[in-house]
Amino acid sequence: MEVCLPWFAIYVKARHEKSIAIALEGKKHEAFVPVYRGLRKGSRQFDLPVFPGYVFCRLRSEEHTSELQ
Repeated sequence: MEVCLPWFAIYVKARHEKSIAIALEGKKHEAFVPVYRGLRKGSRQFDLPVFPGYVFCRLRSEEHTSELQ
């Protein structure tokens, strides 16, 4: 039986959301950064975070402080 871990919103330095999510996934945690498609002049598309400065991650409650320091 799989245990459903709670989601935590982790405050991170702005514009570092993707790199933090990759680092958390490297430590075997489920991380999520919701993004939307932005558009600049000249039709150049890019992804922007829906919640700048936040990464959502599933952690055990006893792990959340030691893993993130």
